[in-house]
Amino acid sequence: MKGSFVFLADGFEETEALATLDVLRRGGIEAYLVSIDEEGMVTGSHGVTVAVDNTWDDFLSLLHRNGTEKQDLMVFPGGMPGTKNLAEHNGLMSLMREHY
Repeated sequence: MKGSFVFLADGFEETEALATLDVLRRGGIEAYLVSIDEEGMVTGSHGVTVAVDNTWDDFLSLLHRNGTEKQDLMVFPGGMPGTKNLAEHNGLMSLMREHY
């Protein structure tokens, strides 16, 4: 993966996602927002719509090219129904188990 990735699904908690991304980037860490589908925009649980850096397929291209290492970071913001939507994404859950 080579970096830090904040995975977003519709219904994510905006503060958990964006504050985390902000702190990582301010600290000089490469951090990216990733949609778990093919939409370039994801809407949070309070109606805030955010543009992502990568769609799921874009992210998979990076993953296949670079692999995953223990230094990589996967962030799963809370929020409802965002948490449920993340948990129902088989590809993301498989990757999480593999990375762990």
